[in-house]
Amino acid sequence: MIIKQKRDIEPKKNSIGIVYGLSGSGKTSLCGKGDTLLIDLEEGASRSIADCEIAQGASLKDVIDIIATSDYQNITIDTGDELVRLISANCKAENPKLQSASQTLRLYGALLDKLIYFIGEVRKSGKNVVFVCHGKRDESTDTARFIPRFGSENNNIELFRVCDFIGYLYSQGVNDRYLTFDPTDFNNCKNSLQIATRKISKTDNIFDILKDARVELSLEFEAKKAERVEYINRIEACATMEELTEIGKELRKINLTHEDVVSAFKEAQKKFATAAA
Repeated sequence: MIIKQKRDIEPKKNSIGIVYGLSGSGKTSLCGKGDTLLIDLEEGASRSIADCEIAQGASLKDVIDIIATSDYQNITIDTGDELVRLISANCKAENPKLQSASQTLRLYGALLDKLIYFIGEVRKSGKNVVFVCHGKRDESTDTARFIPRFGSENNNIELFRVCDFIGYLYSQGVNDRYLTFDPTDFNNCKNSLQIATRKISKTDNIFDILKDARVELSLEFEAKKAERVEYINRIEACATMEELTEIGKELRKINLTHEDVVSAFKEAQKKFATAAA
C-alpha cells in the first residue's frame, strides 16, 4: 500500500461519470460527438443529432469486451437503466432461481455485485466512459430533488462513489440548455473535475469538455510541483540565515507547507545553526 498526501496525487488521465436530464434535453447529442463510440442500448440515437459511430444490439459481454479491447478512448453508454436491465438479465441467466419473485432481494444483491464488477472493469480500461441517464424525482426526500435513474437507490450510491463527475443537463427557456456539475438541494451532481456551469450548443462534445478540465487540473498540479522544486532549490542555495528567513516569510505568505519544502527549510536552518556554533 502506498500512502500519499492528497496534493501529491496526480490528476486522472481518464474520466468516468454520468450525464443525466429529462428526455429531449440533448443528452445523447452532447455525448455522441467526434471520435466516440455510442453504445445505444435504448436504440434512441436516431432521435438525437449524435454524430459518431454507434453500436446497437449489444449484450453485456459485448459492452465489456468493447470497453476492454476496442481502440475507442471515448465511450458513451446510453442509457444507465438499459445497462442495469442487461446486467439483471445476465444474473438471471447465470442463476435461473433469481427469476422467482421471492428472490427479488437476492437478485438486487447479485445485480449490485455485478455492477460494481462492471465499473471496476471500466476503471481498469483507462477509457473515458459516460453513462447517459434519464432523470427522476428522488422519492426518498420531501424536496423536489432530481437524480439520475440508474436502477435502484443502491446503484446510485455506488455510482456516486466511483464516478469522477455527475452532470445535469437542463433547459432554460425554449432553446437554451445548460450543463452543471455543481451539486445543489435540487440535483445530484459531482464536480471533482471543477468544471464551471456552462451553456451548451449543438456542437459541444462532452469528451472535449472533460479533456479540457483534465488538462487544467494537470497544468495546475505541474505548476504547484514546479513551484515546490523552485523553493527547494532557493532554500538549498541560501548563503546566509537572513536569506533563508526571507524565504520563510514568502512561504508563510503563500501558505506553502509541503513536507519536502519544510524538510529542506529545516535542514538549511540546522546548517546555519551548526555553522554559527
